[in-house]
Amino acid sequence: MHFSTLGLAASFAATVLSLSTPSSHVLHEKRYAEPKKWVKLEPVAADARPPMRIGLTQSNIENGVGAQLLEEISHPAFPRYGQHLSGEEIVELFAPAVHAVDSVKAWLLSSGISGISQSSNKQWLQFDASTAEAEKLFRTKYHHYEHLHTGAKTVACEEYHLPAHLTQHVDYITPGLKLLAGGKVSSDVPSSARKAELEKRGFRTNAHTKFSGPVFGPQITAPLASLNNSAT
Repeated sequence: MHFSTLGLAASFAATVLSLSTPSSHVLHEKRYAEPKKWVKLEPVAADARPPMRIGLTQSNIENGVGAQLLEEISHPAFPRYGQHLSGEEIVELFAPAVHAVDSVKAWLLSSGISGISQSSNKQWLQFDASTAEAEKLFRTKYHHYEHLHTGAKTVACEEYHLPAHLTQHVDYITPGLKLLAGGKVSSDVPSSARKAELEKRGFRTNAHTKFSGPVFGPQITAPLASLNNSAT
């Protein structure tokens, strides 16, 4: 009887674990070192509604097509130097594949997520969700963090998961692992360097213009910068 009880308890624990991180979900990012300049504070309230965003995998990055084109309009050695590309041309050049966007949207909708909108440069999805809903969606826990020297506060997690069939379509999420200083993530890139990811998701139309930031439609109610300066 004693062994039966232990077996039942072990079975129950295994069931809870499988429900918390189902087999369809896999680890997407994880922080393997404690951030040196940030203090982890209390959990984010379950009913809080941080601006949730998913950075989609861009097209023509890995194959070098986008980099080559931008090189040709930026370097005087190429005949196309100084030529302008329209914003629409740049958007389409780096836009995520349509089937990738549709797959991520379908997952969100099937999970009961509403208020989904896509940025004007097509590289971000934002959706409306409470912290509790986001934690269930990404199999994670969100906490407030405070910078030791500046007192700046942000929301972040230590790891999160995605359905296996979507990992190739998602670059990263916010709020996510990103902190402005200290710590390392699964790719061994310092967290301080990850703020450059936001610029990568912008674009410029010629060699002399600055990178734009992600621009969202009317459903967006909070600027992306608020993720890095949110007060508790």
